[in-house]
Amino acid sequence: MRNIIIILNFSRSGGTLLSRSIGMLPNVILLSEINTHLGASTRNKSISSHNAVIEQVYNWYGIEVSGDSLKEVILNLLKICEQQHKQLIIRDWTYMDFRSNISNNWKPEYKFSLIEEIGEISPIQTFAFVRNAIDIYLSLGVKNIETFSSEYLLYVNELCKAGIKYIKYEDFVIDPINTMKEICNLTTLEYSNKVLDFQKNDRITGDNQLGNVSRGYSLFSIKKLPRKWVNYKKRNVIDKNKNLQEANRLLGYKVYYKDEANQSFFEMVFQRACSLLSKIIKQLKKNFLNIVI
Repeated sequence: MRNIIIILNFSRSGGTLLSRSIGMLPNVILLSEINTHLGASTRNKSISSHNAVIEQVYNWYGIEVSGDSLKEVILNLLKICEQQHKQLIIRDWTYMDFRSNISNNWKPEYKFSLIEEIGEISPIQTFAFVRNAIDIYLSLGVKNIETFSSEYLLYVNELCKAGIKYIKYEDFVIDPINTMKEICNLTTLEYSNKVLDFQKNDRITGDNQLGNVSRGYSLFSIKKLPRKWVNYKKRNVIDKNKNLQEANRLLGYKVYYKDEANQSFFEMVFQRACSLLSKIIKQLKKNFLNIVI
């Protein structure tokens, strides 16, 4: 039996970009944002995890699989993957385990529940895709830095305690070919330059939903973006946060806002204007289609 590959990634850590790229590799079936609690439907709705798997593989790969639990569905899917000589990859919805939200009753378990559950039925290979904590915080746009930073540090501590290998988002956007080759060597995936054609892969969930698009999602090539601009007051809040500093130290990152090149004020204004315009255009199209129908 082949190992199931599980990818761990915190919100806004580049997991959507990585998954779109990995999904272009040959003989891969990639499930996106699946957790023991819930899973993401192909329309980015939270549904039961086993139904999310059933829906994703049918809509994206034309595979019919059944089962009444996540374990049962994964086992049945794994048999099909073996028959078709496919590699099953699951992108964990780590958000459910480490961020307080309504879906976990504001009480995350702070453990890798998917690894525990899938590890009971199959050999697994796991790696994490990580990003500088400051950039995750800025990308999320959350107001409470204390809650975010404490939960993110718990996530990083769990990675370190479990000895899970991690790949840095920053390395991937600077050198996608060699970083992907490193991932392939780590997981025995077959490398292909098709990973650079990630834009052709829409078999994914994540930040591609209306109104929640990241700066990187609309890019047509993989490249490093400057750190988001914030005012002096917010920079001080970031630089004084001990949890962000410790999480970055544990993962080998520099710890202060100024350590990375950031947007100018005018770049920030232009980027926000473009984002707002994109949202307005999408909403107008949606309204037009509703009128026509």
